[in-house]
This record gives sequence, C-alpha cells and structure tokens, in this order.
Amino acid sequence: MYRKLAPCGGEGGHEWDDDVYQGIRKVYVGQAFTRITYVKFEYVKEDAEVVTREYGTISFQPEEFSLDPDEHIIEVQGRCHRLDVKEVITALFFKTSKGKMSPVFGPKKLLNGFAGTEFLFYDGGNKIVGFHGRSGNALDALGVYFAQNCLTTPFPIYKLEARGGTKGRVWDNGYYDGVKMMRVGEDNCRITYLEFEYEKGKEIETHHHGVKGETPSEFVLDCPGEYIISVEATYHKPSFFRNTVITSLKFETSKGITSFFGYNVGTKFVLKQKNCRLVGFHGMDGDAIDALGAYFAKIPTLTPLTQSKKLSSVGGNGGVIWDDGVYDGVRTIYVGQSNDCVSFVKFEYIKGTGLVSGEDHGKKTLLGVEELVLEDGEYITVLEGCYNKIFRVEEPVIISLRFRTNKRQSVQFGMDSGEKFLLGENGYKIIGFHGQVSDVIHSVGVTIMPITTTELVGFHGMDGDAIDALGAYFAKIPTLTPLTQSKKLSSVGGNGGVIWDDGVYDGVRTIYVGQSNDCVSFVKFEYIKGTGLVSGEDHGKKTLLGVEELVLEDGEYITVLEGCYNKIFRVEEPVIISLRFRTNKRQSVQFGMDSGEKFLLGENGYKIIGFHGQVSDVIHSVGVTIMPITTTE
Repeated sequence: MYRKLAPCGGEGGHEWDDDVYQGIRKVYVGQAFTRITYVKFEYVKEDAEVVTREYGTISFQPEEFSLDPDEHIIEVQGRCHRLDVKEVITALFFKTSKGKMSPVFGPKKLLNGFAGTEFLFYDGGNKIVGFHGRSGNALDALGVYFAQNCLTTPFPIYKLEARGGTKGRVWDNGYYDGVKMMRVGEDNCRITYLEFEYEKGKEIETHHHGVKGETPSEFVLDCPGEYIISVEATYHKPSFFRNTVITSLKFETSKGITSFFGYNVGTKFVLKQKNCRLVGFHGMDGDAIDALGAYFAKIPTLTPLTQSKKLSSVGGNGGVIWDDGVYDGVRTIYVGQSNDCVSFVKFEYIKGTGLVSGEDHGKKTLLGVEELVLEDGEYITVLEGCYNKIFRVEEPVIISLRFRTNKRQSVQFGMDSGEKFLLGENGYKIIGFHGQVSDVIHSVGVTIMPITTTELVGFHGMDGDAIDALGAYFAKIPTLTPLTQSKKLSSVGGNGGVIWDDGVYDGVRTIYVGQSNDCVSFVKFEYIKGTGLVSGEDHGKKTLLGVEELVLEDGEYITVLEGCYNKIFRVEEPVIISLRFRTNKRQSVQFGMDSGEKFLLGENGYKIIGFHGQVSDVIHSVGVTIMPITTTE
C-alpha cells in the first residue's frame, strides 16, 4: 500500500505526478536567489531500469544528492513562502534510512533562517517511493508517496491523505472491490452525514459517519462497469460552529456522470489518482464530516481475447524510453509542436467502459496543443509521419504525425520533411503508443490488435407491462475458408505512396470513388463476408469534388476492373487516372478521365473479391484478388 500526502506549497504552475517506483537513486535541486526553481528525480523500477523525471527551470547548476543501492529517503523537510503574487518552495532537505542528510537546498544555508511556513513529510521510517507537486518557472508545491509496511495486496493501493478539519473522531473504512452506493446528508452549510455501501466479493458492507438528520440524498453506481474516478470537495469553518468541516462534495464516475452535494464554499481539494478507481474512504467526523480521504486502486487490465503486437518505434535514439501500454482503443490524441518538430504527445485511451489518461510525453511550447477526438466506433489504423535531424539536437526527432482511422484521415501535425514512415498493418487497429522522448519526441511506435467484426445474435432484458430494459448478445462474424483457391493479380500503375491490401472476402457490396482535378484520389470498398458486411479502410484523400458510390445488387459481382494510369503535374510517380467496373449484370460509369496507359484486371470465369494497391494522397496503383465463379452463383 502507498500513502499519498497532499503537496505543500502554492497553486501556481502545472500539476505533475510521478506515481510510485521501487526506490530513488538520485535527487537534483536547482535554485535561484529567492526560491527552488528545479528538481530532478532518478527513480529505480522493479526491473532495475532507471526513470528520470524533471520539473521547473534551471537558473544555476543543480546540486546532486545520491543514495546507495540499499538506501532510501525517509524524510523531507522544507519551507514554502509567498513571493511576489504566489507561494513557492524556498528550501528542501532530505534524510535517508542510513541517517545521511542532504545539504539544505535553497537560497539560505540554514533552514531556521528561512521565512515562510515549514513543512515535514515523515511516516515512521517508511521509505519515500515517489513525488508529486506543481511547477512552472519554479517549484510551486511538493508532495510525497510513502510505501506502507503492511500486508501485500494483489494490486497497488493508494491511501490519499484526508483533507479538511483536524478535529473530530478518526474513522477508516479500509478498501474494497468497489463502491456501490452513497448517501449524503447536509444542513444549510455543512456535509453532516455519509453512508457507503461497499462491494466485497458477493457481499455488501455498509459504513456510516456523522449525524444522519433528514433523509439523505442517494447516489447509485451502475456496478460493476461504473466506478468513481475523483472526488472534488471544499472545507470551511462556518459561522457559529467550532470546527472546520466539509462543505461540499462532487463525485465523478468512469461514465462521465457527476453528482454535487452541499455548498461550494471554502478551500477546494481533489481526491484523485491517475488511472485508478476509488475503493474506500477514511476521514474524521463529529456532528458533521470534518475531513475526508480515500483509497484508490488501479483500474484492472482485462486480458485481450486476441493477441496484440508491438511494432518497433521509428525515429531517433535520444531521450528516455516511454510506453503507455495496451488498451482497448484510443479516444483522444493531443499533439504539440515547436518551431521545427513535434515536441509533445499525449493519448487518452479506452479501457473497458472507462477512459484512461496516458502520461504527458515531451514539452509543451507557446504554440499550444492540438486535439483530435475519435468518435464512437472509430479506431486508428495507421500512424504516418516524418523524422529528421534539427539544429542543436544530436539525435533525429519526429517532424510530423498524421493519423488514419477507419472513417477519416487527420490533418498533418507538423511539416512534411525528412524520412517518411508508416506504422500499422492491414486488418489491425492501434491500441497503444510508445517511443523515446526528451523535450521533443525522438521516436514513436505503436501496439496493434486485430480488428474484430461482430453481429447481433440474441437479446435479453427485463419486462412487466412494458419493456423495462434491453441488452444484446454479439458474436464475432466467422471467417469462412473459401472452398476454391483465390488468386492475387499484381497491381498496375505507379510505385508511389505506401502499399495497402484489403484482404480476401466473399464478394463486394459497395464501391466508393473520389476524384481530384486530374486523377482518382480516393477509393473504399464494402465487402461481403458470410452473412455480414465488412467496411474496408479509406485509401487516399477525399477532395471537394466529393465521393461517388456504386452499390451492387444481390447476386451481382464484379468480373473486370479497367482504367488508365499516367503521370500528372507535381507527382513524381504515375497515378490512376480513371476506373470502371464491369459486373455480371452491367458496366459502371467511368470514374475519371480516359487518358494515359489503359489496363484491364480480371480473368474469364473469375469474380473480384478484394482490392490492393499503393496510395499517398492519390491512388498510385490498384490490383485485385479473384476467385472462380461457382455454378450456384
């Protein structure tokens, strides 16, 4: 179990949280004339890998405090003081398990000579395994994680310090599998009562605190898929009362639902742990709720039914390695740029029914951060971009990024310069990112998983005089092994762009073709697979001329693909100029112009069951996969 103590200091800068590690190897502290401006921590993971985290700005050469391999920090002292308009850390001092003491870091040599408020982090000799806080141009605030000497749990538990008043009776519910329901009582200025129903296996345990008074309000969670991810609260000393108490509570769940109780008066605090769910409460009470803290546990990782693959990162070898891990999908992408490269990335992932925020990678600049939000049912299929060397950076860096999904192509983040790359595989979606980073993004890689297609196979629910609830059963559409052998005919056209291949299906239902002023710029195909339909990926780029559609009837199949390819202005490799499809029932209109080298793809007695080729922002080449027409068709 880990005990997380609230940070001491001011509210300036931005929040950061290193979480917990096996130990700490080194601490670096930098200072200016009046304050601590910089900290850097070297953490050691369980596999002995060293992870570096740094915050603030360097004014003068930082001082170093090193620990032996069997030594750890047990105590941190410091002072915070209001300078100019904000409160900052002005002094730091560390003590280890071997009795070794660091220098007093700060603008003065004696801790007692500092102005401001002194703080101390100590937990009976337990070791500090991580730091959190706030920083900008200086170190604004600092908090710590202690490793607790208690029974080992199957997953990490974080005990967040109770905030609020300091009087009343101490209570501690411990931690459970989850919170099922809460009841909150309030008067005209305080939260007076809390009741919790916890899940523990198949059992329900109830705990209540404070004075119940009038009928409390109820907040019910949709277990097991919904859980609390944060509690925002305020505390204050109301008039005519002796104690400082909790005055408001706001709960937020993994489904984005919030519920507010009380009066938003006093000092605000937040109980939240990154990528964790709330599993218990503790605090203090009397006639009201004086203080509140919480237990958090990591959101459980579900073992995927299909195997993921990690594709190697591309780019330079600078900075430190990062890896966000494996999830079910991606919801939001954040990209920040400097003047000449991609300097920052962050990803919000889908995990079960909830969202998990990945860590910040790199450094934000004055150019800000752009955001790409994926819709429901949308997933990333390809990550493409460029990497190159830039001035004053020894290793190559990522210059640009662009994301392709099953529904669209994003804008390009950055410039089109240097060595191009493409990450992804046909039939797979991207479910995680990794790479190397310093103040810029040096390299990026992806983790992928096969795309599964499902069909509805049954319903369940509840009823009475009406339908009260409805659910459904879905099953994967089976991949049928063809009874006859398919053949792949080579693509025709130019050698530009990247290779694509939609694979093999039972037939084609719909064809989408988009044109630019002088060539075919976009194609997409909807295929028949068993009794269902499978949407192929987008290939190329849609233009203002839009997309035309050709829908095949039941029993109709494509026998021949014909067209033209040629070179066009400003494109080095030849491109597809026109396409026309022949079926067993008709001939389509011609999509594009009749110009250049003509081609025809198909064989007598065969039907087309798949397409492949090469693509950039235009279609460079196209090929087909064919299968013998059976006598039943």
